[in-house]
Amino acid sequence: MLSLPALRDLRLTELTEAADGWRKVSGGAHAADQRVESEMLKPLKETQVGEAATAAYKRLGRVRQNFRYVYTECALIETALKGLALELEGLQRKLAHALEDARQLGFTVLDDGGVGYPAAGTPDTGGTLPEGGVVRGRRPGHGFFGREGGFGKGDNPNEERARALADTIWSALNEAGEINSQYKGAMAAYFVTPDGFQLSVVVGWKDQPHFRVTTPPAEPSEVAPPTTPPHGPDYRHKEVPEPDQFHPFWSVPQAPRAGD
Repeated sequence: MLSLPALRDLRLTELTEAADGWRKVSGGAHAADQRVESEMLKPLKETQVGEAATAAYKRLGRVRQNFRYVYTECALIETALKGLALELEGLQRKLAHALEDARQLGFTVLDDGGVGYPAAGTPDTGGTLPEGGVVRGRRPGHGFFGREGGFGKGDNPNEERARALADTIWSALNEAGEINSQYKGAMAAYFVTPDGFQLSVVVGWKDQPHFRVTTPPAEPSEVAPPTTPPHGPDYRHKEVPEPDQFHPFWSVPQAPRAGD
């Protein structure tokens, strides 16, 4: 679930501006792809022959494939960023309306999504109004998560209004968190080098890139068997028995047997 400050203060223009940046990179890669084809590969194929020409043609073909890959991946990231901004826009507006309603009612909205409401209603014989409190959102079809000062509907008319706002806020934050998780995997590009290195680039919050490199396996070599004997029973090539030691902290208590 996304935090309330994160959704409230999110600048959607940063997402759309980042999408434009990825669009420009994608367009540049596409132009480079076309240029390699028209200005390099085609003339080379039409005018040159021999082993050197063949090798150069293959290498230039690989360059063109790389440009195509960059073009495609960047276009996907652009689409994902625009989709993320579009989906979060409605939820941010939903949250903003709930916050404005709470302000007009004199309620307090906490950073965890809880809504505080003041004392109100019919005073008791001593002249004391029904106390205020804090309520938090609930899943549809489930009981609300909690009310400080007690549970259930009280005599304070503000409680029902605050609970409705808390439900709206919780719904917006929960849905925003789910959308954020769905798009997180889309903000990535994966590459494999000719020598087997696997590279991934994940675009994080505020366009922060995170790079990961997985090295290929080393050349196979003989590994000598261990020379240190095991400190316990040696179960190599044997069936490992079930645990037979009981400890009151981590062991499951055994059910009493008949007659005990």
